[in-house]
Amino acid sequence: SGYPSLTTFDMPSREACTMRRIATNTPLQALVTLNDEAYVECATGLADRMTTEGGESTADKIAWAYRAATGRAPAASTLDDLTGLYHSAYDGFADDPDASLQVAPTPKRAALSVVASAILNLDEVLTK
Repeated sequence: SGYPSLTTFDMPSREACTMRRIATNTPLQALVTLNDEAYVECATGLADRMTTEGGESTADKIAWAYRAATGRAPAASTLDDLTGLYHSAYDGFADDPDASLQVAPTPKRAALSVVASAILNLDEVLTK
């Protein structure tokens, strides 16, 4: 049997070869990509790469991650939205360090993980 969360993505059975899968998009898929441990670990890994390979500024790190995940540079408005998400998450984690420890060792890394999760949950990443 296949990985359980892939059922939500309409994974075909493995009993026969499937040449083409149907494209679907349901709210359950967003719940899987935001909560399944495998996707959370992927977001944490992307956040680690943002830290080491992304550049100096937060905006550079976010732009690097977006480009790595989608294959194109983010629009200015998208970069502003993701940077705002980072600052909002960072403020929350800085106020509650125990919550940040559940995600990553530092509030900065935890906030980058939140942004990475948002990037990995974009339609451009999941269905393209």
